Amino acid sequence: MEKFHYKGFWWLPDNPSEKLAGVCSFTPVKGCDLELIGDFSTLQDFQTLNKPLLILGSTLEGEITLYNCFLKEKQKRHGGVEVSLYYVNLVFSGVHFYSDVDVKFKSISIHYSLTNSWVNTDTTFNFRYLEGEEQLSYRGWSQIAQANIDSNYKLSVEVCCEKKYHFFENVTIDRKVFLTIESEEEKHYNDYRKVMTYVRNFLTLGITRPVFPLIMNGYVTDDLTSIVHIAGKTSDSSANVSASSMSHGDMFFTFHDISDKFDVLIKNWFSKAESLGTVYELYFGVLENPHLYYPRQEFLSLIQALESYFQTDINIELKKIERPEEEHLRMLDLIVNDAPETYKGWLRSKLRNSNSLSLSAKLMSLLKSKSFQEILKYLKRMEGSFNTFLDGQLRDKFVNGVTKTRNQLSHGSKCDIDFYGKDFRLYIERLKVLVEILLLHELGFSKEDIGILLLRSEVGLKIS
Repeated sequence: MEKFHYKGFWWLPDNPSEKLAGVCSFTPVKGCDLELIGDFSTLQDFQTLNKPLLILGSTLEGEITLYNCFLKEKQKRHGGVEVSLYYVNLVFSGVHFYSDVDVKFKSISIHYSLTNSWVNTDTTFNFRYLEGEEQLSYRGWSQIAQANIDSNYKLSVEVCCEKKYHFFENVTIDRKVFLTIESEEEKHYNDYRKVMTYVRNFLTLGITRPVFPLIMNGYVTDDLTSIVHIAGKTSDSSANVSASSMSHGDMFFTFHDISDKFDVLIKNWFSKAESLGTVYELYFGVLENPHLYYPRQEFLSLIQALESYFQTDINIELKKIERPEEEHLRMLDLIVNDAPETYKGWLRSKLRNSNSLSLSAKLMSLLKSKSFQEILKYLKRMEGSFNTFLDGQLRDKFVNGVTKTRNQLSHGSKCDIDFYGKDFRLYIERLKVLVEILLLHELGFSKEDIGILLLRSEVGLKIS
């Protein structure tokens, strides 16, 4: 998203006769502000005055809708001119939405950072020689993959090329990858937000770095010529990440790696989003701010992500270790019935969660599970650093150390570990790899594929 300054006249949808001059300013990191000369003084509803959901604008660049705004402050400038300053959450350029119900789109296309490198397809351009001259041909737009997310949404990967002329210097062809979310019927922008979050997380897992929207285009109808440009604040770290580049070898998987099973992986990712939603948010929350170093927060987020995974019905192997609930209730009755009447309530409350495995037992069960062992044994043949999860003594040391540290941090106990030292960093990186293996497994990759992806991205260097 590029910064801009839109000068024009602004008004509220239900009061078009009162137009105020002002400037709408936007930067991706700071977001959007609207500076108006005067205020909407004739409005009697102070709630709407201070927090207008919509402000419409007519500018030199065209029609603008500012969405979800609130009044920050009023100022008096030189000469006694009163100025109203509004913060704006979203900007829709190219359209007027007259009510919240109207903020609907048939599809939204997003160009994320690093996706040009992720889609390493060579089908965009074609070189040929004709009569001794080299000629270049390319497609202006092409859809290279599509998947059905569910009965309501589709996701497609598209490549767009645009020729740009720099007179007297050169001609460039700008290639951008877009991921387009299309709905069977028009959906409100807020309905798209959840889908966009899971799409961004999917890309982040594959690329191994957080991605951010650089361009967002909304389409209110099937007619792709009517474009609504969407702009909103991104993460504070987006500027540094967006400007960076990556090679294919640094990623877990590229589009080329999954092109033949794109539909299956996308369906898996979204179908498990509800049960694994907490795991998603905790893991990707750690990646979201790579330049902020809070080791305890990273550690607790990752261990909580694993604990959340242990609770899902997806994790069948761990569920088998726990007793059936009916049997557990019968055991409770037998134990509690023999206790003095005064202590029965207290004892029952203490034993209510006794059927759940402890954190150390869950971690150990995970590392010893058949599916996990198969993945790790495949990695051991290629990379010795994964012995931490395979060798009995090393595994016990890791599980006991992680459990002790979690308990001390969670319960406020004195902890003698160096949180900025190498040992604690190894805990974090090993927990991170465990979550990544689980996510790749749930996504649908085979144990052989997971081994190849982990070895290629050289994560073993971080955990040894």
